[in-house]
Amino acid sequence: MVVKRFLAIVAAALSVLPASAAYAPVPFRVAMSGCPGAITEGTLEWMDERTVKVEGYVGEHTPFPSCVPDSNGFHTITFRGYSGDAVVALKGVARPYGTAGIAFELAASQAIDRTTVHVCYFMLRPISMLVCMAPSEYRPAGFSTR
Repeated sequence: MVVKRFLAIVAAALSVLPASAAYAPVPFRVAMSGCPGAITEGTLEWMDERTVKVEGYVGEHTPFPSCVPDSNGFHTITFRGYSGDAVVALKGVARPYGTAGIAFELAASQAIDRTTVHVCYFMLRPISMLVCMAPSEYRPAGFSTR
């Protein structure tokens, strides 16, 4: 009887604690070389099987001193959440130049077992052109879709 009561008290106490991530945050960093290039860096935090919290920044990357910001185009960073081979969550961020923080959640009705981060550059002048890197893939340690 004492053990049952103790377990009930512990369960009640745990139910009022703030929610925490189900998995350790996974750091990400994707940089597109070139002049100027783009960079995005931060963490992917699986809050549960269906929600990934994304926090970090996106910005222009100038790999050497003579590289100057470009006003003739913009960078896009796309975050995709997958369940198996299917895309179940998607969020894109566009940056003309400069640096900005990002914070959002990828949420899906199915488990998100991996996330990709994809950086592209769209040049507007003198001719329109789109250049993209291969997506980088990230998974939480110990994730199981059961």
